[in-house]
Amino acid sequence: MERSIIIEDILNLFKNINLINYFLIIISFALLIRVILSIFKIWGIKQGELDEEDKEYKNNSLWKIFWGSFLSNSNILNSNDCWLPIIIGCFELFIYPLSMKIERWSFIAVWLGIKTAANWGKWGKSR
Repeated sequence: MERSIIIEDILNLFKNINLINYFLIIISFALLIRVILSIFKIWGIKQGELDEEDKEYKNNSLWKIFWGSFLSNSNILNSNDCWLPIIIGCFELFIYPLSMKIERWSFIAVWLGIKTAANWGKWGKSR
């Protein structure tokens, strides 16, 4: 019974939203976040946050570092992410507002818990 209520709530929510505009906004925000993270990556690389075999990449121009990070083709293992964060980010930008609107906070809590657990070891090594 409750499952059909959730599906009904989601379908009613989509009746009030122009989906094309919604997806364009999501993609725009995801790309904006990608630009901001690429700028932070420039700063990190210039500060020396590289493995020993990638140290020569620090001498590249700011634009080359930016585009290498943004396009995920910099030949630095820790910098190339194959756009996976953008795909996950678009999913999150799509699903979080829907979850909030239908008051399913537990989904957001579980998802954030999974993301935290998955990165726990990585954060311990790099931070």
